[in-house]
Amino acid sequence: MSAYKDKAQGTWYVSFRYIDWTGKKTQKLKRGFKTKKEALNYEKEFIRKTAAEGLSSKMCKFIFFLTGSFQSCRFCMPESILFILKNACLHLVI
Repeated sequence: MSAYKDKAQGTWYVSFRYIDWTGKKTQKLKRGFKTKKEALNYEKEFIRKTAAEGLSSKMCKFIFFLTGSFQSCRFCMPESILFILKNACLHLVI
């Protein structure tokens, strides 16, 4: 975690890298914080939310993969189970 002082404007900003839900490395820059603590809190919350979104999207992909493969052999999987698996992704809370 790192926050920097913008001497020209007298505010703080954060610049950090993270891995998004697609697995791609991305750089994030956010400016205009009045205190260093605000800037660090923003970075911490952003990374926490991004990590949660990444987990839920990976879980969704996994569930859709499973339901897709199960649909190819519907005789071995009841329709109610397929419905539950598909909708689990929509209600997944991390």
